Amino acid sequence: MGFPGSRSKETRVWLLRSDEARFGEAIATVFPTATWRCRHGNRLDREPDHMFEGVLDALECGGGVHAFLPLPVPGEPGMRGIPAVQLLRSDLRHNEQGRYFRIGRVAIRWFEPDLSPVMHQLVTRQTNEVWRALRSVTSPAHVVRMLDGKEVAGRRIGPDALRLVQAEGLPLSDWTDAVMYRPA
Repeated sequence: MGFPGSRSKETRVWLLRSDEARFGEAIATVFPTATWRCRHGNRLDREPDHMFEGVLDALECGGGVHAFLPLPVPGEPGMRGIPAVQLLRSDLRHNEQGRYFRIGRVAIRWFEPDLSPVMHQLVTRQTNEVWRALRSVTSPAHVVRMLDGKEVAGRRIGPDALRLVQAEGLPLSDWTDAVMYRPA
């Protein structure tokens, strides 16, 4: 259960670098002045964020793990405490059974009381535009849990990630790396 006034949205995704680039291009089409930022270290003691026009540059600067799209667009440089869409990168991993593809996510959370009513409406509208862009460059990932064969809904996959998974028969995983899925 969330905190009172908490607003959030999340979609779990499998994306390759080329799919991430498509997502960044879709965002740039909707928000031509958008900037992505990297994040270093932890929240309390980190070097300053850097701003980039492209999502791939922000991902690489931030250690290749995640990048953030501050909302509303356009944002002011150096703004802190504002909502930001997080792209947490998917990654190819290995375990004793072989190679598999671990899930990433696109997520945002903000607290309505922290924003003016006008700002809250703007962030809500822009969040919907971000998810529209995500849906335009991904497709539903029809997957089933390998343990019990039950279909799992709500995940998405990029076109290049899907081609790789199908060509190599790669299993897909969640963040625990224990639950594996296969395309349905």
